[in-house]
Amino acid sequence: AAMKLALGSSTLFLPIVLIMASAGCSNTPVGNPCFLGGDITVPGNNNSIVSSPVVDCESKICVRTPQVGEPPEGFMGSQDYCSAFCESDNDCSADGANTCITGFSCLVATTTTRFCCQKLCICNDYLDSSSTQPEVPEECDPDNPVNLCVNLPGRE
Repeated sequence: AAMKLALGSSTLFLPIVLIMASAGCSNTPVGNPCFLGGDITVPGNNNSIVSSPVVDCESKICVRTPQVGEPPEGFMGSQDYCSAFCESDNDCSADGANTCITGFSCLVATTTTRFCCQKLCICNDYLDSSSTQPEVPEECDPDNPVNLCVNLPGRE
């Protein structure tokens, strides 16, 4: 994908509810509105907030992505949306009720919490199209022993 999520290095994050799901979301539509409630953003932290289970979503995963780029024309403001685990952008098929104008990319949504370093379908409306961030953030490099994400190989 041409657009990359610009992630912050902050490890401060709010607790979330965990579900375990298998990779791949080719049959799970994404983009429907869902509701996380309240202002649960962390200033200066560009990690998405991922919550599950959420009954509004077929995948049970709801995401709030911080605005790190210039929003596209017609953007209706920050909204929570249904997401799903994925391996490539092709796994991110939008549902008819989706609120995302520019489509979805399969990216690491957060480097913290139980969803750390897992790829989810992220709405491109929130991303910085000029970013040169690597597709996998340095916090998700399994060869770096400093990285403690439980989803990295050998860290279970």
